[in-house]
Amino acid sequence: MDKAKMGTFIKEQRMALGMTQQQLAEQLHITNKAISRWETGNAYPDIALLDDLAAALSVSVEELCRGERIALPSADTNTLLSDVITEVRQQKKDRAAKWLRILCLSIFSVILLAFLFFTGAFLFIQNEANLDEALFTLALGAFAIGLMLFRDGIPILLLAIALPPLLCRRPRQPAKTIVCILLSVLSVLWLIFGGHFLWFQLF
Repeated sequence: MDKAKMGTFIKEQRMALGMTQQQLAEQLHITNKAISRWETGNAYPDIALLDDLAAALSVSVEELCRGERIALPSADTNTLLSDVITEVRQQKKDRAAKWLRILCLSIFSVILLAFLFFTGAFLFIQNEANLDEALFTLALGAFAIGLMLFRDGIPILLLAIALPPLLCRRPRQPAKTIVCILLSVLSVLWLIFGGHFLWFQLF
C-alpha cells in the first residue's frame, strides 16, 4: 500500500468527477486541508471515512486502498483493509508520540531551568546580610533572563517549528511552505537584530 499512490488516485478521481477539494470535503464533513494532505501523500484517510470516500469518488474501497482501478475484486480484500487499518493506527500513534515527546521535553526544560534558578537564588541570598537588596538583585536577574529568552528563545523556537517541514523531502503544500519560509526569515532577522526591526521595539 502506497500513501502517495493512494493520494494521486484520490486526486485523479476527484478531478474526473469535476469536484473541487472543498466540494469533496463538504460531502465527507471534513476540511479541505485534510483532502489536500491525502492528495499530496502526507496522510492516509481516516479508516472511518473509507466507505464514504470511496462512494463519493465512485470507486470501491479496495480500489481506493490500492490506488488504482481493478477489473475484478481480489480475494485478499480483508488483508488489504487490515493493512490500511494497521497503517493508519500506527500513523496516529507516531503523531501522538511525537507531540508527547515535545511536551515532555518542554516541561522538563522548564522544570530544569526553574530548579537551577532557585538553587542559584538560594545560594546567592544564603550569606547575604541585606536580604532586601539580594532579593531585588534576584528580581533583576529574573527579568534579564526573561528578556534573553524573549530575544533568543522565541526565534529559536520558531526556527525549530519552521525548518523541519522545509527540510523534509515529502510533497509540501504551497501555503504551508510560504508560512514556514516567512517564519524562518523572521526568526533569522530576530536573532541578528535582536528584535529591533519589529514594531514593538520602536517605542
